Amino acid sequence: MATNVPYNMTMNWVSAQTGIGYEPQRNNHWYLIVTGVPGNSGAGDPNQDLFSISLRSFTLPKESHKKITVPYGNEERKYAGRQSVEDITFKFQEYVGKNTYAMLHAWSDQVYDLKTGTVGLAYGGANSYKKNGTLYLLAPDQSITRQFNLVGLWPMNRPTGEFKKDGDEGLLVDVTFSCDKLYPSTGVTG
Repeated sequence: MATNVPYNMTMNWVSAQTGIGYEPQRNNHWYLIVTGVPGNSGAGDPNQDLFSISLRSFTLPKESHKKITVPYGNEERKYAGRQSVEDITFKFQEYVGKNTYAMLHAWSDQVYDLKTGTVGLAYGGANSYKKNGTLYLLAPDQSITRQFNLVGLWPMNRPTGEFKKDGDEGLLVDVTFSCDKLYPSTGVTG
């Protein structure tokens, strides 16, 4: 028995020769700019920004909507509740002479100062520990295809890394961040 398919199932949509080709988004064409990170040389310029250049990998955090359940007779009704964003673990490449670790440590000092034992202010001007950032996804020609805004980003721990005598890869340091909000920017059509 033949099944009617409402459209042509050829792979023409992949081919650029047809004029309707699709270009895959690459997972290595992106950069993240976070404003106000202490010790971040070249801040804001993706070719100079130490935070952006040092950041090697992370996973976009999951967002979830909490559920409110209300009894209704012998049944239940469910409603949207609070929004929640998971924590994010960033992996940073340490560079000789650039000191990514010191930059991340200085930001952590804004959260909690080890020397004085004081907790910083979330929104205290230039020294506030919460920062905002923008994640840019790029096409192969470097045009911006998508943007995501990260609001209220702050480090939950100091940088940690693994040292191995038998290793031959670059030193990576991990930091887990908390994020209040994550949402796509409007107006980017790529």
